[in-house]
Amino acid sequence: KLQFLYLIEERARHTEAVWVRCAGSAAAVLLMSAFEETVYKYAVLGSWEKVTREIEEYDTMHYAEPAAPAVYVMGLLGYLIRDELINARALYRRLDAKLRAHPDVAAAWDVGRCLWKDQPQEANAALAAYSWEQDKHGTAVAALKEALRDRAVSRLRTAYSRVPLQMASASLGMPREEVLALANRIGWAYDAQGEALLGGAVEEGRASLTGLGALNTVVETALFLEED
Repeated sequence: KLQFLYLIEERARHTEAVWVRCAGSAAAVLLMSAFEETVYKYAVLGSWEKVTREIEEYDTMHYAEPAAPAVYVMGLLGYLIRDELINARALYRRLDAKLRAHPDVAAAWDVGRCLWKDQPQEANAALAAYSWEQDKHGTAVAALKEALRDRAVSRLRTAYSRVPLQMASASLGMPREEVLALANRIGWAYDAQGEALLGGAVEEGRASLTGLGALNTVVETALFLEED
């Protein structure tokens, strides 16, 4: 009789433990769902700083429970949109091998790697070549394309008074027709005979290499020389 009662007690303890584990798993699923929903909400709003901050806070509090690969893709693209290459690289480096090997994560860092190596044209090509899931990453991909184009326009305007159309097309990652439409919107003239855009170099936009500006340039150059 005592042995029978002991078996009943053991069974009850086992059942209670199972329920505790199940409740914990359910809570984890609910937490993950709420977290991902918050990340995507900020992405839709274009609040990329909040997207990356949410991911940082989640990883700090749940370092033993990594988020879904799609979340880290949003984080990587979010950093790239904000031109925070060091943070994007740090995020990629702290992911485990399984997450790094996920096709979407690897594709996002392919773009980041090109930007880290100061290869914007290759970054545009990598971004365009991958088949992104529109429902998950479409907003971030579109925002990054726009950000890369804005930076390319800024570089061209600063460095050249006359930009060959072919060079502009490659730098912006856009077909010639779209480049011409963009040029018209931002006030660049087009020399049809010479097939060049006339934007005018902005001398005051050139980077200063004195004082703190020089130090920042040296530090950034050293970081870019590191391997990814």
